[in-house]
Amino acid sequence: DGRLVKMLPMVRPDPQSLSPSSHSIHSKNFRMTDLTRDKPRSYQIECFVQACLDNTILYLPTGGGKTLVSVMVARFMRRLNPDKQVIFVVDRVPLVFQQGQYFREQSGGTWEVLMACGETFEDVERFGRPLESYDVICCTAQTLLNWLMSKKIWFENVCCLIIDEIHHAVRKHPFAVIMEKYYRAVKEVYRPLFLGLTASPASKNALLSMNMALDNLGMICMARIYTPIIYTQDLEAATNRPNLTFVTVDDSPDALSLEMLINDFCQTVLISKMLKIMHYSTDFVKGETITRFLLRKLLE
Repeated sequence: DGRLVKMLPMVRPDPQSLSPSSHSIHSKNFRMTDLTRDKPRSYQIECFVQACLDNTILYLPTGGGKTLVSVMVARFMRRLNPDKQVIFVVDRVPLVFQQGQYFREQSGGTWEVLMACGETFEDVERFGRPLESYDVICCTAQTLLNWLMSKKIWFENVCCLIIDEIHHAVRKHPFAVIMEKYYRAVKEVYRPLFLGLTASPASKNALLSMNMALDNLGMICMARIYTPIIYTQDLEAATNRPNLTFVTVDDSPDALSLEMLINDFCQTVLISKMLKIMHYSTDFVKGETITRFLLRKLLE
């Protein structure tokens, strides 16, 4: 049945002790900036406060510093729950080592971080220390799912569950299985704080579809979606988005002629060769354009 479940109730922060404007945690008598090596910006402290108080899906644009916020939250929750550990879940193997190393660096090297994925799974299982002996476990979703199914990890022993790229938590994705089958099953008194990270909270173009996708993601994760609302100017300055100018230019006769030649080449020479290589005939392609069919097959 795996390891012993300690079953210690979760200790959560006092809302009165957290203030996004004071940059301090009054009841603990230390500054938020002591949580990480790098100094957080004001909008990151705002996000940190929200994430500590409730389950949160944090939306920040690429380069906004989501991982730094997650380290702050993890460090703070560990101070409140020193007998519990932090789990950071990613969807790609390279991110296991990238984010695991980042956690190690931001903690000043004081945290024991286990980086585990399919390539290291057997070594961890055979020669590694007990999983509960690590401060942080950074792993792929499938690795965590395997440990949950085999009862080698229990969420009752975790103080903070962080999932990167949480927008993938749909249908039967391992993220969704982790949240709906295992996280939701934990009694509230023992349930760890959840923090989801994303730069793409929804991929739908239509406003109604996007709102429905966001609502569904929030229900799956039992969390609210949050983006900075106080220090928005600080966020805009930090992300350094380029100023874009769009210019519409009328097509010249030469440009139109070139476009027709390119389209003709793609429809006759290129596509026929690709279909032959992939062992498909044009008769097999039904209900969709050849271009869309080829794109779909290449992605598969």
